Amino acid sequence: MADKKISELTELTTPDGTEELVVNDSGVSKKVQIDNLLAGGTISNFTSTGIDDNATSTAITIDASENTAFAGDIALTSASSSVIRQTSASSGDIVHYFDLTGSDSSWAIGLDNSEADGFNFAYGATGSPSLTAGKVLGISTGGDVTVSTGNLVIGTSGKGIDFSATSDGSGTMTSEVLDDYEEGVWTPTITFATPGDLSVAYHANTNATYTKVGRLVTISFYVRTTTFSHSTASGDLSILGIPFTPRTYTGMKSEGGTTYYGLNKSGFTQATVLVNSASSIITMSAVGIAGSSISTVNANDAPGVGGRVDISGVISYETDS
Repeated sequence: MADKKISELTELTTPDGTEELVVNDSGVSKKVQIDNLLAGGTISNFTSTGIDDNATSTAITIDASENTAFAGDIALTSASSSVIRQTSASSGDIVHYFDLTGSDSSWAIGLDNSEADGFNFAYGATGSPSLTAGKVLGISTGGDVTVSTGNLVIGTSGKGIDFSATSDGSGTMTSEVLDDYEEGVWTPTITFATPGDLSVAYHANTNATYTKVGRLVTISFYVRTTTFSHSTASGDLSILGIPFTPRTYTGMKSEGGTTYYGLNKSGFTQATVLVNSASSIITMSAVGIAGSSISTVNANDAPGVGGRVDISGVISYETDS
């Protein structure tokens, strides 16, 4: 074959892989078929436009289904313009999945096309969750947050929902953070300042509940006795067991309505139940005809041996708890 310049050779436009090239193998000229040259193997430490491989092991794997696996992290080196973008799925959702190692469960985050591109967090115990059916938390394009399952948990004491964006009243505002909510039951019991030989048995229907919103506590109670007797008790009647101690404000007290049975204070026609500042007991005040006088209900107004006392009431008060 006569020597020719490369520019004088006939161009091969449709190679089929059977063509041969001459290569230098340790100083020895050898021929290699193109198919064999490209039939596999590892090219180490190569550099090309956009790719720089400085590793000695597999960094990126693309399988037959075109799934791509990265052995390490994906680093975005341009703070101003770098982005990882997921194109829309067939449903119109734009979604990323995160599988939990050693588990069938997984999380998904993305834009939900069925909810006007709201941003959702979804969880699935098996397989890849739907952004709609598996949604646990969603943020709408208008900024509304929806908790679809579970509760919104305030993890730090003293923190809560901040209403500082709302207008304030004419008083001196001290806080706009709603930092507590609680509801439950408590056990009311009747006693006197000096119980003496007081003996009380309570009916099964005796019950009491409370609800606390911020620092405001509302308690309701019904105390029903089956037996109530004493001969040496003295002093004011009181109900024990309230769930929170009232705030300390000099002279402040909180009163509520009441109904009662078995108590009789001569010359008094109405009664209220109340809690005083920093006091953990409920007392009763009786009001005379046309508001002529006020007096506490005491042991002299309760039945002696073999009697029965029922008291119910509702009070709202503030607490520092």
